[in-house]
Amino acid sequence: MISEEKRLAFLENLRIKTSVPLCCCMHPDCSDVPIYSHVYQREGVLREISTEGTVMMFTYETLFSLLRNESPIGYKRTGLRKAFAFYGFCESHDHSIFAPIEPADRNVDWYSQYNLYLLGYRNICREYYIQLQTKQILQEYMNSHVISGEQRIMAGYKITCCNRGIESIKKYKTLFENSINSKDFTKYYFRVLMLPFRLDLCLASPITISEECRLYLGPDKDRITDTINIIDIFPHKDRTAVIIGFLEGAENNWAKEIYQMLSNGDPEELCLAMQDILFRSEFHCMSELLYEQIKNDVPLFLEEWKMLNSNYSHQLQYTSNIFKKIIMKELGYTN
Repeated sequence: MISEEKRLAFLENLRIKTSVPLCCCMHPDCSDVPIYSHVYQREGVLREISTEGTVMMFTYETLFSLLRNESPIGYKRTGLRKAFAFYGFCESHDHSIFAPIEPADRNVDWYSQYNLYLLGYRNICREYYIQLQTKQILQEYMNSHVISGEQRIMAGYKITCCNRGIESIKKYKTLFENSINSKDFTKYYFRVLMLPFRLDLCLASPITISEECRLYLGPDKDRITDTINIIDIFPHKDRTAVIIGFLEGAENNWAKEIYQMLSNGDPEELCLAMQDILFRSEFHCMSELLYEQIKNDVPLFLEEWKMLNSNYSHQLQYTSNIFKKIIMKELGYTN
């Protein structure tokens, strides 16, 4: 019988072991080794919200916290080199492909479809890396001696789900690559909102809604059946940019509803929309100042996040609303 401590130690070692390049450069015609790529420009928006080069990143702490009946999730002070980073592209392609959204003067036109596609492409590639990492951890975990038969069955099921996710993400990756190369921006479209306040929050996530995914068994292996919405949130000058991506021809019901809640002028709905997005994104960080302002509301959010992080349905039931006080004050509704 393997102790829980040994099982968690094995998993912890796997997490460290897989935090390395897991494939070659994600440019389709390159086999070079990837470097750390950042979804957001490290010397741009991330530097702007940092304190002495660090931000508060939503992350998984050591799994040994489970032995102390503590949650392994939380916000951790993280250096900018690791914030919003993944092993995606070689140095050459990381610079050449994404130069338009990483200018030296940090002045990016976020209404340009080309720039929005570049940011969306980085989101998709980062998700592809995470899926590869998850699959490798699950495979080594399933083949190890530290789990029971029931745990091995569950790991096998999760690998099957992971394989489907990888195949879906690869199709989106190809969609963005073809669109960027051809400058045909009709397959996926973005809506940009500039909220009338600045929130030092950075968030970047492909979001899947279970009701909008379909199993397809036909001959067209490249057909996209899982609807993935791409959400980006970051401070832009004195405002907060929210970018919502929609797959052409898909229902996009959740994304349309979130867009409506963010844009209809109702501050209560705006706050709820921001919270709903936060529950669906593991990939976000904030300034230390913002964290200090909301830290008393964080425990409830983390407790509900543990229950909801595997829930991909259109409607989530929760009570936390960690940015409401700040947003309402910024909009002039409270002192």
